[in-house]
Amino acid sequence: MIAVLKKELKIYMTSLSTYVYYVFFFLMTGIFFVNSCLKTGNTTFGYYVLRRSFLAAIIFIPIFTVHIYSKEKKAHTDQLLLTAPVLSWKIIIAKYVATMLVTELPLFLSMVYPFSISAYGILNIRFTAASYIACILIAMLLISLATFFSSIISHPVLAIIVTYSGITVFWRVGLMHNIPESISVYGIYNDMISGIIRSGDVLYLLLLSVVLLLSSCILTEGRQTRRFLMSGIKVCILLVVVSGIIVIGMYYTKVYDFTAEELLTLSDETKQVLEQVKKPTSLYYIGTKSRVNATYQELLAVYSDLNENIEIIYKDVEEDPDFCDEYLGDIDNINETSILVVSEDRQIYLDAADYISSTYVSSYSVKSYLEIENQLTKAIYYVNSDQSEKIMFVEGNGEEILADRFTKLLKMDNYDIDTCNIEEAANLTQESFADKSKIAVINAPKIDYSESAIHVLEDYLEKGGNLVITLDPLNEELSNLYEFLENYGLSVQPGVVIEQEQGRYVNDTSYYLAPDIKDSVYTTEIKKQKAGLLTMTSKGIKTVEPQNGYQVTEVLKTSTQAFSKVGDFDKITSKGEEDIQGPFAIAAVAEKEGEGSLFLVSSNLFLHSDVDIESNSGNRKFFFQVVNILTKHQDGIMIEGKEVDNQKAFYPTQSRTLVACLVIVVIPVVIIGIGILVLFIRYRVKI
Repeated sequence: MIAVLKKELKIYMTSLSTYVYYVFFFLMTGIFFVNSCLKTGNTTFGYYVLRRSFLAAIIFIPIFTVHIYSKEKKAHTDQLLLTAPVLSWKIIIAKYVATMLVTELPLFLSMVYPFSISAYGILNIRFTAASYIACILIAMLLISLATFFSSIISHPVLAIIVTYSGITVFWRVGLMHNIPESISVYGIYNDMISGIIRSGDVLYLLLLSVVLLLSSCILTEGRQTRRFLMSGIKVCILLVVVSGIIVIGMYYTKVYDFTAEELLTLSDETKQVLEQVKKPTSLYYIGTKSRVNATYQELLAVYSDLNENIEIIYKDVEEDPDFCDEYLGDIDNINETSILVVSEDRQIYLDAADYISSTYVSSYSVKSYLEIENQLTKAIYYVNSDQSEKIMFVEGNGEEILADRFTKLLKMDNYDIDTCNIEEAANLTQESFADKSKIAVINAPKIDYSESAIHVLEDYLEKGGNLVITLDPLNEELSNLYEFLENYGLSVQPGVVIEQEQGRYVNDTSYYLAPDIKDSVYTTEIKKQKAGLLTMTSKGIKTVEPQNGYQVTEVLKTSTQAFSKVGDFDKITSKGEEDIQGPFAIAAVAEKEGEGSLFLVSSNLFLHSDVDIESNSGNRKFFFQVVNILTKHQDGIMIEGKEVDNQKAFYPTQSRTLVACLVIVVIPVVIIGIGILVLFIRYRVKI
């Protein structure tokens, strides 16, 4: 057996086709590495580079495996092996191992790439390892398939054609309709490359490889002993036994999370929420199961496994208009991969467009976060809740409507949203406003409130109600409201805040102002998650002595170099004589024991969707924490998003050209040079 293995390796390593394969593999690897890693600063070598260059191996596998048997059968040299004092199955296995070693040698050598680039940035070993596991297992299967066809077909060219056809069937079968995707080699390969390793998939690939290899041995033995019928029976029995093992293995499969961001690992808060689910809850994934993202599919499976009341249903809405009419009639744009969460009496739609939040950390760098766990857990909690906290939005004086991004997530935090016209309430009884909810939001009024409306607000606070107020920084016509705020120790300064301290503006623009986050109960979670807050254009707040016993706490603050621009806006970055020197509070709260609290944010832009996205949803998380604390609402869920596409590297500029030249030119030239030298030496030896 060892002698046959050495013989096969010698044949491979003295064949020009082997070196052509190596050149092609490393040339493809070099090109993809330069374009996907060097130029972009990415270090996800397995997903962006190895996934593509491995296709080179698939192209060359049938050519290599022709050497296993069909060439020898055509030249009748197989009779020498069959009459040798070596069992036929040992010959087949020796040839198989030789082909495996030759085919996967460049795969192992390519490990130099990820380990070398890890010196310049973040490289997730588990995620990279998943790619190599996928390539090794697929190579084993395809070589077994090629060995099988090569052992039963005498003509080399026909053996190659049939092998390519067999590979195509195995590769694409799961993409056909009405055929389980789990048997598609292509689907399994893609899932593994994405970091989803299932024990059932590994078992499937390994046993399928073993079946094909053993079938080759059995058929070769039957041909040698001329017991063709017995060989066929043995192959059939083998197929039945192994198929049963595969089915059982897939039924009891276990999923291993090799994703770079551990996307399938749920937080303790999610697990606590799922433990309390008592109602039958359906998670409708919008889209066909054959096209579902592997990560989302396994994530939903984790939710379902943690509670038997949660059911996962894949719904193709184009083929079920009645479903759309019943559940999605009020949704204008239904996006694939979105999720509808439904219980007995509640439902909520999670738009796929909201799963990812991104923020620019510099003019050339973006951070992206996947927030599907946060939203899905909130939605499940919401549809299983029987009672909700009420939050009231004041209207009637040109107040802005809160962005859908905020209102939907408030709803998922188990808040019922109501509205109230404060001017109309002022003409009735003050109790009609005070009894509506524990918290009221006034979002950037355009028109000043009447004195009677201000009295309603004062009475509301006195009776324990809580106010959250945001201001339009360009509106100076709110004298009654500003006087009301000053009575509580919050003096709103004219003009808009201009920061002079370096680094206070994100992306070097004066629009995205990043204030100091002071230590307080309202910022604990934000500081814990290291989230940033952005207020954009803001008014300045000076704290003064309250006239009613309230205590003021500054929550967000500018630097001491900030000033409020009051006049001469042609020179906006220069402080003029009329301008007011800082520092200022951007957000502050006035509190008094036994009464309600007044939380003031000096910019309504703080609650705009675009600004929230730029802050990596930090603004939204901060707003929810403020609301939850003011209402003593303990059910608010805040799960940190998981950063995706974060494997970045900073390659030295001078070395990029040298590395590109090395991997695209030097390495392929050296390999083909070695091949030519080997062939030349072999030719000289023969002479």
